[in-house]
Amino acid sequence: MFFKQAAKRMSKLGKPVDPKWERNDQGKFSQLMKHDPRARRFEGKIGVYVIWRSGVRPGWVWVATSRNLARDVQWCKENEDIVFFERFGGLFMSWAFIRPDFQAGTARYLAMVAKP
Repeated sequence: MFFKQAAKRMSKLGKPVDPKWERNDQGKFSQLMKHDPRARRFEGKIGVYVIWRSGVRPGWVWVATSRNLARDVQWCKENEDIVFFERFGGLFMSWAFIRPDFQAGTARYLAMVAKP
């Protein structure tokens, strides 16, 4: 009984939607340290953002929600624990403008799957 009701509610939500992770003007993901959040008019923008490292052993570094992407991306660029990974092949980032009521669940899912 419970599973039928849950399945019925889930079917009303529809299929998962691609959040359209943002890329730069060349169609590539932005390098964190070269990214100027103020130039992209991030001030006051909300969403979910991810940071990962490339190189020989690529991996996820940070997943978070933001109520002000300009402020939070700048904080990441100044955070020693995050910037530490720059030396191993570079840090990259992307973000998606996701409705506030879905941000926590999106970030939780990404953190669970990616294990930054």
